[in-house]
Amino acid sequence: MAILKKLENFQLAGIESSIRPDQRREFEGENAGINFFRTRILATALLLIHLPLLYRDVFDFRDAGLWQSVWGYEHLFYAHVVLILFCTLYLLAAAILKRKSQLAAPAIQRVSYAFIVVTLYWAAFLAAYIAHTFHGQISEYIIAVLVVVAAFHLSLRASLLIFASGQLVFLGVLFYAADDPNANGHVTNTTALSVIAIILSNLIFRGHRRNFSNRKTIEEQKATLVESHKELEERNAVLHRLNQEKNELMAIVAHDLKNPLQAISLALGNIQHYADKMTPQEMQRQFGFIDSSSRRMLGLVNDLLDENALASGSYSIHTEQVSLHDLTKRIVDSFAQAALRKSIELRFEAPGPDVEIHSDPQRLEQILSNLISNAIKFSDPQTQTTVEIRMCGTNVVIEVRDQGPGISEADQQQLYQRFTRLTARPTGGEHSSGLGLSIVKKIVDSLGGSIKCSSTPGEGTCFSVTLPRTASGSLKVSRADDPAG
Repeated sequence: MAILKKLENFQLAGIESSIRPDQRREFEGENAGINFFRTRILATALLLIHLPLLYRDVFDFRDAGLWQSVWGYEHLFYAHVVLILFCTLYLLAAAILKRKSQLAAPAIQRVSYAFIVVTLYWAAFLAAYIAHTFHGQISEYIIAVLVVVAAFHLSLRASLLIFASGQLVFLGVLFYAADDPNANGHVTNTTALSVIAIILSNLIFRGHRRNFSNRKTIEEQKATLVESHKELEERNAVLHRLNQEKNELMAIVAHDLKNPLQAISLALGNIQHYADKMTPQEMQRQFGFIDSSSRRMLGLVNDLLDENALASGSYSIHTEQVSLHDLTKRIVDSFAQAALRKSIELRFEAPGPDVEIHSDPQRLEQILSNLISNAIKFSDPQTQTTVEIRMCGTNVVIEVRDQGPGISEADQQQLYQRFTRLTARPTGGEHSSGLGLSIVKKIVDSLGGSIKCSSTPGEGTCFSVTLPRTASGSLKVSRADDPAG
């Protein structure tokens, strides 16, 4: 076991010089697996080769009387028996070890080394012990050395220890058994063979190690290329999506600005050509068209600026203590005329005492204005829109409920996407940019809250905004036209 431990250490020492630390374990496992597989192939081959030889030893040589007349034939029989038994036991042990998938690479390598060492020592002993009887042949040892060189991946130190110790076994037995050990050049020839074997084995191992390193480099480069290709595809997809959004934006902006600009142009044309014929009421009506159209364009521009600021992160949150009751009531009152024009009952419900919330009043106003405006836009006359404030634990919930046509499940899936135009249309011909709910969602998120939509087609819609009483606003870069900035 001591020699096997040294072999393992030598093998690892040969790895460290050229394999990266993160690849060392994988290389050890691969090398151990290759050697273990090849030892089983070699053991099977030796078993198949020496079984006929064993038959020859018994039924040819013994029956012919060679065991008694020629020294060595009986010993050859026992040598074949030993090798057959060893190969059989090794194959059985290898079959058991193969089933243990958790077996570590060093343990598998030690098993392989054990087979290599025993096989080489057997060949060295057999060749040296009977070399002086069979015309000085040492072919068993030569073949064993060459097979080990060709079949297994051994580092310089491991091959040095294996072949040097095998040569020592051969020389020791040869000097014991032969009167003139170097009579046929066995000492010099096998010593030269061992040196050549060490050199060749090291070259083969280095080639295997280089192939492993190159293969890993290629795999890493391939993985990098695949990742780069994937990243490039993702970026192309993003660019394609941004390009589509840009085209959609241009189409929406052009369409949404065209109508109010036409209305302004028409009103100004009427004033220019018929001012002397207009009554003050008619003149005031033309100015009203100009005012409402310019407000519509300003609203669209503000929505675009808000959406861009939220998308780029340059949107400021400035928190302070706010009376949510007073803020909400003021906003509800500001929509009273719009609701009255459509014969919609606009109600404000705030059961319990006033709720104080630490948040950004300007952003709260944007949230409430958008939700209330949508509720009025999409509701039919003679319906009711309700704005309610209530406490829910440490949070405050703001609900805006209407009795409009409701929102389909398909529309709810894309409710907070930019430039989304819902299936339902404003009931009074009002304008909708498709940006409002996207802006509301981002503002609610920036305040540390959440928004939920509950709707049944034909029965109305309820938007619930849940906010902490202490907001966690973290965006501090103000928009250029933000007074707080």
